[in-house]
Amino acid sequence: MVANGKTKKATSSPNRVQRSRKVEVNGIQIDTKSSKLLILGMHRSGTSMVGALVSKFGVSQLGNRPMSAAADNPNGFFEDIEITQLNDELLESMESAWDAPICEIDRSKDHIQEEMIFSMRKTIFNLGMDCGSPWFIKDPRMCLLLKPWERILMGATPAILVVRDPHECARSLVLRNGISYKRALALWFVYTKKMCEIQNSVPTIVIDYGKTVANPGATKQALERFLEQNLSQSSGEKFAINKEFDFPVSPNRFNQYELVDVNQLELTECKKLYLKVNALHLNSLRFTTAKLNYPTWVIQEIEIARNERKSKYEVAGLNATIEQMRTLSEGESQRAEVLGVELAGVRDELTVKDAALVEVSARAEALGVELA
Repeated sequence: MVANGKTKKATSSPNRVQRSRKVEVNGIQIDTKSSKLLILGMHRSGTSMVGALVSKFGVSQLGNRPMSAAADNPNGFFEDIEITQLNDELLESMESAWDAPICEIDRSKDHIQEEMIFSMRKTIFNLGMDCGSPWFIKDPRMCLLLKPWERILMGATPAILVVRDPHECARSLVLRNGISYKRALALWFVYTKKMCEIQNSVPTIVIDYGKTVANPGATKQALERFLEQNLSQSSGEKFAINKEFDFPVSPNRFNQYELVDVNQLELTECKKLYLKVNALHLNSLRFTTAKLNYPTWVIQEIEIARNERKSKYEVAGLNATIEQMRTLSEGESQRAEVLGVELAGVRDELTVKDAALVEVSARAEALGVELA
C-alpha cells in the first residue's frame, strides 16, 4: 500500500478471519484449529447469553446433563451439571469454593489435584466423543481454575472472555445470592483478574455485556469471524446463523433494588479494571493481570468469606457428628429394648420352670409319703 509516496505495510484487524490455519508436515496438511471452546466470565456477567449465541452457530454444549432454566436465568444456563460438580470438587480439593476463592494457587495441593485432573480429563474426553465437535464448556468457576483446566484439556483452547459492569454484576448477585455488595464486588475483581491471566498463546475475544445489548449485530458478526478463525468444523461448513437471532437478554429484575453499602472507593477500583477490559470489546485480550496486585479490601473480604465457609463446614461437621451419635444412641436404646424383651421372656420361662419344679417336688413328696 502506498500513501504520500511512502510504502506502508498492511495491517490486519484482530478479528480478521484467517483463510487457512493449516500447517504442512512431511507434505501432509494438518488443521491447527481447535475442536474445543471455553466461555469464561464472572457470575451474572452474561456468559449464558453468549452460550446461547454460540450454540446457535452450531457449537455443541459439552455434557449429557444440561442445567435447567431457572427464575434467575429463564433462558437457560448453558452449563452441564456434571462438569459444574467436577469444578466444585476441584475447588474443594484446593480448600476453595465459587464464593470463597483463593487469590493464589497453593502448589502444595498439586499432588491432591493430579488424580482428579486425570479423572476429569478422561470424563471430558468421553463426553467429547459423545458430543462430537466442535463443543464448548461454560462455567464461571473456570475463571478460578484456568491452570488445572490447561492440564485437563492438554493445550491452548480458544476462549470467549465475557465482562460486565461490576456494579451491575454485584447488584444481581446481591439479589440472587443474598451476599453483601462489597462481597460481590470482591468476587467480581478476583474472577475478572484471574480470567485475564489466561495464556497469551490462547486465542481470545472479549465480549462486553452492555455493548452487546446496545449493538448485538456487531457482536454476532465478530463472534462468527472468531469461530471461523479458531474452531474446526467437521462438516466443513462455515459458522453462521441462518435466521435472525434475538439475544436472550434477561430483564434487569434488580432495577428497583436499593443498595445500602455501596463504597465508591471499592467500586472505582473495580471500574478501572473493567474499563481496561471493556475497551477491548470484540478484540483479543492484549494484556495480562498476572502482576496486578489485589487491593487490600479484596483480600480482606475474601478472607472473611473463606473464614465463614470454614466455620460453616465446621458447624456442619459437628452437626453430622451429633447426628451420628444420636443415631448410635437410638440404636443402642433399641438394642437394650430388645434385650429387655428377651430378658423378660427368660424370666417368664424361669417362672414356668420354677412352678414345674415345685409341682414335681410336691409329687415326689407325696410319693415318698405313700411309700412310707
